[in-house]
Amino acid sequence: MSTAAYDALPLFDHHHGRPAVWPGLRVTGLVSRPIAFTAAELAALPQHTLVDDFNCLEGWTVPGQHWQGVPLSSLLARAGPLPNARYAAISAADFTVAIPLDSGDASLNHILLATRLNGAALPPEHGGPCRLVSPGQDCYASVKWVDTIALAAAMPPATAQAIAQARNAPATPATPAP
Repeated sequence: MSTAAYDALPLFDHHHGRPAVWPGLRVTGLVSRPIAFTAAELAALPQHTLVDDFNCLEGWTVPGQHWQGVPLSSLLARAGPLPNARYAAISAADFTVAIPLDSGDASLNHILLATRLNGAALPPEHGGPCRLVSPGQDCYASVKWVDTIALAAAMPPATAQAIAQARNAPATPATPAP
């Protein structure tokens, strides 16, 4: 696979489950205060900036992307994780990544629910108004159109990698009938 570099995130004709209307972001599960946010409410929260290269399974990279948004740790603190919460299932419809909460370091502070990209509002074609950005992770972990963060005691089913790999799998030619 060749590696291409881009100056900006590429646009694709397919939108892989992009909702017609973003339903907002809900934080649920093992929390003391289930909460929900509109795009405007997320944008009004204290924002952090993260500069990271965006690497895709398809073999391309976009260096030095400037993401701005709310740290995952800040949203979880507002919801009040219960003591038995061990994982966050971060989803957009059926596309889910699972993030351990007890990693023992400050990594949750570096994971953003991004609302801006390179100084502008995050456009819908790039996951706006709310996209997960997890530095150093494969591109499928950068969930577009995040609508739910659900805390759980056990590892939740993570579907993102399998869905992403299926999208990138070469088409299998149909076998002719005998």
